[in-house]
Amino acid sequence: MIEKFVCKFSNAKQWIEIFENECKRFEIEEDTTKIEILRLFLDKTCADWHSATLKTLKVEAGWSEWKNKFLDTFADKGWSSGMYAIFYKYKEGSLMEYAIRKEKLLLDMDENIGGKSLVTLIAAGLPEFIRNRIDPEKCETSTRLLHEINKLDFEDFIIGLDMIKKFKLAQNEDLKILQETKREINTMNAFEEIEEIKVNFNGHVNKKDFITNLHHLDNIKKTRIHNLIENYNTVFAKDKYDVGTVTDYEARIDLMVDKYCSKRPYRCTLEDKIEIEKQMGN
Repeated sequence: MIEKFVCKFSNAKQWIEIFENECKRFEIEEDTTKIEILRLFLDKTCADWHSATLKTLKVEAGWSEWKNKFLDTFADKGWSSGMYAIFYKYKEGSLMEYAIRKEKLLLDMDENIGGKSLVTLIAAGLPEFIRNRIDPEKCETSTRLLHEINKLDFEDFIIGLDMIKKFKLAQNEDLKILQETKREINTMNAFEEIEEIKVNFNGHVNKKDFITNLHHLDNIKKTRIHNLIENYNTVFAKDKYDVGTVTDYEARIDLMVDKYCSKRPYRCTLEDKIEIEKQMGN
């Protein structure tokens, strides 16, 4: 399935070529249909561009005129997509997912990039303690590097307290090891900012961690669901502990009788004990 076009990070020329190939694959030949479907694969900013262009060009203008307008508007004329690709780093989840994503971003930036440069830039985005476990002499090509990274995806790391402190590591309830890093952004004025999450702390969780089953839907309905999740991603819980946080309100339970409640300690089942320890640990 074609990825949604994001004006800041996508290569407009390559993306529109993929879009046209997908239209051919699904035998979508009418210009008006292509123009209407195009809107479904654009992020919010680009969708606003689509609505504005409808008022000036109209659907009847033809696909070629719409395509030229699209390229004139979103063709990469600056450093943004290149900076995003170069400074893209591993944050959480699968190492292989990061490596494949990084490789795609770099090839979108420059399809003629040298093999050695490609390997170096992919490795540069890995956490240092993982990068140090990879032998550079075995990674002459990106394929070999991906092979080495794939082996690390299935290994358990034994990390001392000194390494945890040095690299700012933390482990979540899914036993994933995460690294607290500064997030790079591709603007001309600044390249680093600390990501702040206040009330909806789940907003930073990668949506790829969702397990969804949309195989029974056609492409247009799938796109509508993805748009819905994209626009309201912070209201969806990522796990059973993800309920958000509020700082200016103290939780209170109103009882039917204003009486102190207490109960003597009692034995619990093995299943309850496991669940209690699990929740207390989080």
